[in-house]
Parts: sequence; C-alpha cells; structure tokens
Amino acid sequence: DILRHRTFKDKIYNYLTNLNFETNEIEQVNKPKKTIKRNEYIHLLTSAWWILLPLGLIVILFPFIILTERKQILNTTLGMVFIVGIGYLVSLLFSKLFSFIPLIDNNPIYNYILNFILSGIILGITTIMGKKVDKMKKTIATNS
Repeated sequence: DILRHRTFKDKIYNYLTNLNFETNEIEQVNKPKKTIKRNEYIHLLTSAWWILLPLGLIVILFPFIILTERKQILNTTLGMVFIVGIGYLVSLLFSKLFSFIPLIDNNPIYNYILNFILSGIILGITTIMGKKVDKMKKTIATNS
C-alpha cells in the first residue's frame, strides 16, 4: 500500500466499486459447474432504482436548468455534480450491500426482484421516518 500510495479513501472506493459476484470455492464444489452470473448493470438498477431514477431526471433536465439560471451557472453546476456524486456513491453502497445476497435457485432474476423489493422497503422506511421527524419538528415549534 505504501508503494501504491493508496489512502483510506481509495481503499473504500475500491471496495465499494469492486462488484464481485463470484462465490467461494467451497460452495462451487457442492453445486453444479453451470452457474449464471449476475449482470452488474441490472443489479445496480434494481438495488438503487429510487436513487438512480431522480438522478437520471436531474441529468436530463440539467441543460434546461442551466438556461434558466444564467446568473449562478457555476454554483448550479457544482451543486449538480455534488448531488450526482453523492447519489452515485449511495447507489454503489446499496448495490454492494445487496450483492451479499446469494443467488436464489441459481437464477439472478429472483435476486433482481428481491433487490427491487428490498430497495422499495428501504425507501418506504426512510419516507415514514422523514414524515415522523417533520411531525415532531412541527409539534416542538408549536409548543415553543
């Protein structure tokens, strides 16, 4: 690591971006030789669809936003790059997290469906938690 000059940040990024779907050698001995590999792009889309969908819309609408915000083009562009970068890293985190789920019945389609459902559950939980926090803030503000 010293010769390669890799920092802790580089190690974390390499760990998150290394989507390796290979199984252990012990598991391969017990299973038949024919295994189907997961498609990395479909896996990423089904793992973080609720993050990637708004990011895609933001990227598509970005040229139109720049046309309307002529005074603050630099701030708008930097904000867009920051939002897309954070969204990309969070989607990679979800993809890496869901890659630990083993193949169901040696068919990745079942895993894609499970990833989509689990990601939707995470979206639902965060939405409910956000509503509860907003409700608590309103009650605290009215009591003060």
